[in-house]
Amino acid sequence: MIKKERNKNKSHLVLVGSLLLLIALLLVGGNILYNYLSYQKEQKQIDNFLNKEIVIEKEPTTEEDNNVKENEEVKEEIPNYIGILEIPNISLKKGFYSIDNKNNNVNKNIEVLQNSDMPNVENGLFAIAGHSGTGKLGFFNKLYKLNKDDLIYVYYQNIKYTYQITSITRQDKQGFITISRQKDTTELLLTTCDQQTKSKQVIVMSKLIEKSSY
Repeated sequence: MIKKERNKNKSHLVLVGSLLLLIALLLVGGNILYNYLSYQKEQKQIDNFLNKEIVIEKEPTTEEDNNVKENEEVKEEIPNYIGILEIPNISLKKGFYSIDNKNNNVNKNIEVLQNSDMPNVENGLFAIAGHSGTGKLGFFNKLYKLNKDDLIYVYYQNIKYTYQITSITRQDKQGFITISRQKDTTELLLTTCDQQTKSKQVIVMSKLIEKSSY
C-alpha cells in the first residue's frame, strides 16, 4: 500500500514538473515570437518612413472615409520618428524621435541627447545614446564592434547624411562626456555603456563626409 502511494506521488510530481516545463517553454517561445514580430513591424515602419509609402488596405467609399483611412494608416505604419540611424557594419537600423518626445528615452529607444544639434546644423554635434547588453533595449549592444573609418548613415528631413568614424574611446562614467571637437566639422557622437568594463562608457565619434537626397 505504501509503495503504491509513493508511486502515485511520484507520478504526480512528474506530471507537475512536465506541466511547469511546458509552461516555461511556452513563455520563452511567446517572448521570442513577440520580439521577432515587434522587430519585423519596426523594420516595416522604418522602410515606410524612408520610402514615404502608405499602404491602404481597401478602397474607401467616400472622400471623408479616405481622409480617415489615410490618417489611420499613417498612425499605424509610420510612428512619429523624425529620422533614422543606420550602421551597416553592425546591422542596426533604428528610428529616433525629437528631443522633447516622450519616447526619446534610452529606456524606450535610442535617445537624442539634450542640447544636441540636429544633423542639418553646420559644424554641429548630433549626439545619440543607447543601451548595450543582451536585453531587448540593448540597441547599441554591438557598438564595440565598430572600427575607425566605418560608415554611419542618418536619414533626416529627406537628406541622407554619411558619417565616417574618426575615433572610438572609453571614459569613466561620470554623468558627462568630455570630447575634443574638430574645427569646422559636422560630427556625430554615439555613446553606450562599455560591456567589457562596466564602469566605463564607449564614445564613437564620426565626421560628416557626404550629403545626398533619398
